[in-house]
Amino acid sequence: MAADHGIHAISAWPVEQGLLQTPIETMLSGFCEQAEAAGLPIMRVNIVTRTLHPVIESVGHIWTRDESISVEPNP
Repeated sequence: MAADHGIHAISAWPVEQGLLQTPIETMLSGFCEQAEAAGLPIMRVNIVTRTLHPVIESVGHIWTRDESISVEPNP
């Protein structure tokens, strides 16, 4: 069950990084790189995160193999 261990490690990593308050760009990039290394072919990932900010409702990030792009906040 080595594959199960790899999936657990990939899914546990963002939780650990969140507890360490790692920036979302770094978390997304690290997660995608680990998933690719485990054999999941990823070309592009888009994530939108809600915020607790009173004016900014959400922040988006796009990851591609070439670069990570932060999207302007959505007021």
